Amino acid sequence: MDDILAQKTDVFSFVNGLHTFLKTEVTVGDVKANDNSVPVVIKIFNTAPNDIQNPLIVFTGVKLNIKGPSWILSKWANNQRPSGLYELEYHTIASAWFSGAEKAIENYPEFPKITEAETKFGNLLFPGEYLRYSMVVPVTEIPEMQMQVDGAISQRHLMYFKHNINIPKPDTRPLAVDFMRAFNQLEIHQLFDQLLANLPDLNKKIQFNDMAKELQTILQTGPVQIDRLQAGLRMNFTGTPPMTWNINHLTKAKDHLEHVRRAVVKLKIATEKHEFPQYIMAANELKNLASESIALDNSTEEIMYNFEMSDEEAGYRYRQRNKAIFASP
Repeated sequence: MDDILAQKTDVFSFVNGLHTFLKTEVTVGDVKANDNSVPVVIKIFNTAPNDIQNPLIVFTGVKLNIKGPSWILSKWANNQRPSGLYELEYHTIASAWFSGAEKAIENYPEFPKITEAETKFGNLLFPGEYLRYSMVVPVTEIPEMQMQVDGAISQRHLMYFKHNINIPKPDTRPLAVDFMRAFNQLEIHQLFDQLLANLPDLNKKIQFNDMAKELQTILQTGPVQIDRLQAGLRMNFTGTPPMTWNINHLTKAKDHLEHVRRAVVKLKIATEKHEFPQYIMAANELKNLASESIALDNSTEEIMYNFEMSDEEAGYRYRQRNKAIFASP
């Protein structure tokens, strides 16, 4: 019997703990001399954490109820009964609403964020959102005001879960090995690394006529090389079975190549026009892509680690590349 009571106590504590995420804040302003009244602002916050790893705590049917002198009721209430709690009209500050709660829902696009039933009795508050009520009240009636917030916790959001089902690694490893071999054969960093190695010292005045021929050649042929790499990504992996890890990896590679292309084109134009400030900006833009290229390497190495691939098996040659990049001026 004691065990049963203890379990019930744990359940009640858990439910009551969820309620504590709904916070209120009341602010009474300064007295207005012309009519001896004060502005009153009531805010209702959902302070629950917004973390996709945890259950999503959403409050539904949230509203403010108030009772007080007849002046307040006649001015602010929808219901003109002489007693009981009265529901106020409320408005929200759209610019103050956070978008973090929506990000949690976006991970489950088939899961409806809001249903018609959840908006029937009041507003929804996702983590980080709040409602704001405002009114002007005579000073003498402030002590007689009584306010109450009510609502419910959305069971649909709280209890929702989604588990991904993965095919066993022994069945996907051959595909992963083939994918990584084909990807690494593209030498996706070759152009980028050549550019970094041949960029002149940006701290010195650049004489465009004396710029190394190798760098000029790279800038002339760079866009064409990137076109070939992008075409290789399209052609080599068009028939690859789509899986989350390879789709994400290809997306990172395509984005990185496009960023390199833009920097190369800017660098090429600035060089041809002998525009020193624009050259410096483009060169710095290119150098700043080093961290992005390293992130792509990290993604490659993570896939290899997950499928227990050696560098030789995957045809991977960039293991020591990170140190070399950061060691360059």
